[in-house]
Amino acid sequence: MMPMGGFNLIMGQSLWDATMAYSISEYLKKNKKQKVFQVNGRFHSDEGFAIVTQLKKYSSKVKSLVISTGSDDNYPNIKWEDHKHEGDYIIITDPSIPKTYKE
Repeated sequence: MMPMGGFNLIMGQSLWDATMAYSISEYLKKNKKQKVFQVNGRFHSDEGFAIVTQLKKYSSKVKSLVISTGSDDNYPNIKWEDHKHEGDYIIITDPSIPKTYKE
């Protein structure tokens, strides 16, 4: 676990994941025909962990789909087998393109 001052970062992130999963679960219980599109950093859903795992604890019948994004130095010759564990759909971007633009 990574300490950050007097705060345990992993425990804090786990609490965030559990809270988000609980909120999604409660919403879906009240809105059975709705779908939820949750956007978060990769740490919170890649490989079906974190929020996805927590959500299964609250609502075992909920179906989830993970869309993972990131860059790869091999772009455009992506070795997809290196990424297939990250999610159900993988979006790989060109790392040479700046992530922020200024006008």
